Order: sequence, then C-alpha cells, then structure tokens
Amino acid sequence: MTTIHARALVALLSAFLAGGCASSSNRIEGAPFAREMRDGLRFDNNGRDRVDVYLVGEARSWRLGRLEPGQARWLSLPRDIPGSDLGRLQLAVIANAAQTVDPLRDPRAVLTLRQPVAVLTGTRWGFVQGQLTTLRTR
Repeated sequence: MTTIHARALVALLSAFLAGGCASSSNRIEGAPFAREMRDGLRFDNNGRDRVDVYLVGEARSWRLGRLEPGQARWLSLPRDIPGSDLGRLQLAVIANAAQTVDPLRDPRAVLTLRQPVAVLTGTRWGFVQGQLTTLRTR
C-alpha cells in the first residue's frame, strides 16, 4: 500500500471514529444501544389469546403493545429508558387481561430474565401456549 493510500485510510478511519464518539443533546441515554432501541423488537403472537407486551425496568414499566391471536409486528421501544436500566430489562407478556400499570405483580405474567436491551431487540420473540419463545434474528 502506498503512503498516500495509507494516509487516506488513516484519515478516513479517524473521521469515522471521531464521528461515532461525538455526542449530541438529542441522543438516547446509553448511546451504544441507540441502534437497537430505534429498531424495536419483533413479536409474534402464535397463540389463541390476545396478549399485552410490556418492557420492565428497575423502577418503571412500559406497555409496548397488544397483539391479537396470530398477529406479528415490530414493537417500538420507549425513548425514555434510563441508562441504568439498559443492561437489565425484561419482557412481560400477559394474555387475555386488561392493561396494568405493574405487570410484575400480575400472577399471569410470563417473564423473561433481565437482559441487556441489545439481547431483547436481537431476538425474535413469540408467544404460544402460554410460553415465551425465542428465535435469534441477529
């Protein structure tokens, strides 16, 4: 590789890395997870029951959506997840129930383990016969 090509490559890589490290006031807290949060997560309701899907953090939960039997869709993640929760989130799925403010207290809730947001969004989630199922997508 010639010196000119090497310098151009180094300059290009430096610009790329500097751009990735720059901060912006409108970025999501916990910037490494911004791409995954923008993507949301895929959920397939393969069961016979209507389900409500929640994202649960340490101090708060968010209702991501309701899916009818046989429905599949992308669920958007909230933008206001605290940075301290990004590594410890879980899904809660409740079948045939009214909306709740605290899905962890509902005895019918089916829960995932607490996981980083990148794991939750990198997995295709499904619900069938009262169980959460996964199929890795990334």
